[in-house]
Amino acid sequence: MVVVNLYPFEATIAKGCSFEEAIENIDIGGPTMLRSAAKNHRDVAVLTDPDDYTAVLDELKKNAGGLSPETHFRLAKKVFELTARYDGAIANYLGILEEKKPVKKFPETLTLQYIKGQDLRYGENPHQGAVFYVERNIREACVSNAVQLHGKELSFNNILDLDAAFETVKEFHEIAAVIIKHTNPDNIYIYGGSDSARIHS
Repeated sequence: MVVVNLYPFEATIAKGCSFEEAIENIDIGGPTMLRSAAKNHRDVAVLTDPDDYTAVLDELKKNAGGLSPETHFRLAKKVFELTARYDGAIANYLGILEEKKPVKKFPETLTLQYIKGQDLRYGENPHQGAVFYVERNIREACVSNAVQLHGKELSFNNILDLDAAFETVKEFHEIAAVIIKHTNPDNIYIYGGSDSARIHS
């Protein structure tokens, strides 16, 4: 079993840091050990996420110290997802620098990684398949981190309309509601104390 926690490169640059501190937090040996262990996942269990510790320990106890091939494979996949994201974050950071200083708004290449939010009933048209991918660490309120409380599985068009409605309402400081049809605001209702107003688009 190989257990590795990488240097916190993404967290370090997110809080703001010097070039030297960013470079110091680039883990070299960790990704190498993780990749080699994951490549040999049939014989090696590799852990990168503390959230997996309890489940793995429980499985080891139940199976006389063994893990299933499915668990080995699941953990190996997480390794390559993590190291791809990690290397992408480093490349994106270095891509806006010249002479150790940020001089560009955008990197020369851009590496992005999204996680699967949910399957959708269909795409833009009923015969198309679709899935909704979201950013990993979303800080603002938006459709990507909203929770569906009830109702049937959403479609691609539902997601677009929800996003249009939510982003429109966020433009107002007052309490507001909006009616959306095909991503276009049809009516917007503004509520402020005893007064209310209806805006036609």
